[in-house]
Parts: sequence; C-alpha cells; structure tokens
Amino acid sequence: MKIGITGWMGFVGSNLSHYIQDPFLFQGNMSNLKKVRKFVKECDRIYHIAGKNRDIEGGILENNLRSTGNLILACKLENVSPEIIFISSTQVEWNPNSEYGLTKKIEEKIGFVNLNYYLHQ
Repeated sequence: MKIGITGWMGFVGSNLSHYIQDPFLFQGNMSNLKKVRKFVKECDRIYHIAGKNRDIEGGILENNLRSTGNLILACKLENVSPEIIFISSTQVEWNPNSEYGLTKKIEEKIGFVNLNYYLHQ
C-alpha cells in the first residue's frame, strides 16, 4: 500500500512521516491541480494534513478550502478512490467562529462527498 502525506513539513505531518515506511510526500503547493492529480494517482491512502492556521484575513480560508477541494477534485478527475484521512482540528469545537475553526468545519463537510473519507479531529 502506497501512503501519501500532504502537509508533511508541519508538526503533525513531519512526525507522522517518521512512522510510515517509505511515505509518498506531496511536493509543492496544493493549489496546483496538475501536481495534486499526479499525487493522488500514486496513492492508496492519503493523510491530508496540509493547511494554514495563520495568515492574513481571508488567507486561511482561501488556502485550506482550495487544498481540500483540489484533493477531492483530483480524485474525481483521475477516477481514483484512495482512502483519505483528513486531520481536522479541535478548533472546530473550541473556536468555531475563528477563520481557522470555520475553515476546518467546511473542509470536514467537503470531504464527505468522497466515500473513502475519514475524519480525525
């Protein structure tokens, strides 16, 4: 099984990458649909951790929704169904009115259009 990780340069992703044998690490920006399409074709399971939690107003929303949307869209366009494990945040419950908490809540909903989508908060 080939396991991919988005957001592997962050705290959670970098630690996770040490526990998976030969992970396939997404390189580049998740807003680049061409790169995301190539990535999803190679994976049987994807840990989707990529995202911003700090940025200028509106930047978190734009970046994170595009990243998750492109991941789901790439799977649909490539006609692949890797298991996707989305790492959300407790901010969905603790701070739902923050831009980050709102973004994560929306991303959780976007993901469920994919049948092989699992949520971890």
